[in-house]
Amino acid sequence: MNIRNFMRNKKVIMVNLFNLVPKINKQRIFKKLHIAEGTETYKNASSFFDEICKIIAEKMKITAAFAETDVLNLGVSELDNCKKHVICFVSSNYNISETSNNMMSSGMYMKGYLLHEIAEDALFCASNEMNKIIRSNEGTSGYKLTRRYAAGDGIIDFNKQQEILDALKKEVAVDACLNESQALIPEMSILYLFGLIKKNMSGSISGNEDEKCSECSLCQNINCSYREENNEKI
Repeated sequence: MNIRNFMRNKKVIMVNLFNLVPKINKQRIFKKLHIAEGTETYKNASSFFDEICKIIAEKMKITAAFAETDVLNLGVSELDNCKKHVICFVSSNYNISETSNNMMSSGMYMKGYLLHEIAEDALFCASNEMNKIIRSNEGTSGYKLTRRYAAGDGIIDFNKQQEILDALKKEVAVDACLNESQALIPEMSILYLFGLIKKNMSGSISGNEDEKCSECSLCQNINCSYREENNEKI
């Protein structure tokens, strides 16, 4: 793990950029995809599971970054009243979707589908791992984090995506941009943020500081591909 801190205006601003190794949990993934043990689907998926894991281990390099930024005007009172924002980005430059689509178009539908799902799960695991680091850092600073927010989550307008990305890129160099539809490039990327508030501030905070609690259960975007329906601890 490679972590960097930068000094600005005689104050340490946390700007972290590091690489994470993809983590794969077969039991969790099969449960998430409703692949029941003993079925033909389970036997089929298990027969090439190790092969897919090898592809991901060799080609999927996950880059994660987070930085404290000035408060953005996102139209959410909990965020707009914070001391700072912590913007987070997790991405894989390896084009999983292209490989997955090539597999499916050549008749290997299950293999291509499983490749995409395993890679997506590994990206979400990396995000959770980074969130634990952030919460650990902020836990000793006299501040705490709100729950996680993202553009298009049903609370923040999707058109705020560019503003959030631009704010992050002012602090740390991330290789990402948006396409004409405001979707992130690379395709397999996650961009989100937390608010940073003093621990002794009054008022209700909708976030849960217990890392065992999945924040996905609080998100209104039920179509998010990274949603954890089972609220499982990773």
